Amino acid sequence: MRQILKSALLASAASTLLATATLAADLPEETVAPILETAPIQASEYDWSGSYVGINLGFGLDSDFDNNFGADSDADTAFIGGGVVGYNHQINRFVLGIEGDLNYTDLDANDVGFSSELDFLGTVTARAGFTPIDRVLTYVEGGYAFGQVDTTTPFGSDENIQSGFVVGAGAEYALTDSILTGLEYNYIDLNDQDFAAGAETDFSGHAVKFNLKYKF
Repeated sequence: MRQILKSALLASAASTLLATATLAADLPEETVAPILETAPIQASEYDWSGSYVGINLGFGLDSDFDNNFGADSDADTAFIGGGVVGYNHQINRFVLGIEGDLNYTDLDANDVGFSSELDFLGTVTARAGFTPIDRVLTYVEGGYAFGQVDTTTPFGSDENIQSGFVVGAGAEYALTDSILTGLEYNYIDLNDQDFAAGAETDFSGHAVKFNLKYKF
């Protein structure tokens, strides 16, 4: 009797193990969703640091030649064009730089026997800028200005290099990593200068210049 009971228990246990194994085999395998690796998002910030050369093309506006004869003359709008060189250094979103340009002009004015003209105009300025959005630079500038002024009076004619100051502001856009373009406004004031022709003449005026630059 004990032998029969023992055999029955063993058979029952074997059946249970077999049923459990069969059920486990029929269960679907657990799937793990693949982990997708994404590349880190990087800001596409343009770097304004570096040296550059370029050209200016623009206009002189609302310019005056004043002299001690009382023959103060307003110059008509005239062409300004020349070359520019400079260097920028970027710190986060701020840009500091230095720039120099030299431009030919045909600004002139005439008033009853007196005439004056500005043959060329140069500036050397410090610039402080900010990049509000990628590839756009806004800036203010100020520094030294110089130019050659020719003056003619009833007593003769003479020419002098006159110096003064320039202040201005502008904005630039990086078309590519190397090609920059922009628009700039300047106010220029050249100090009084005595001329052999008997006149004491100064120059002041405004200029708007378009520029195209190549950054190294």
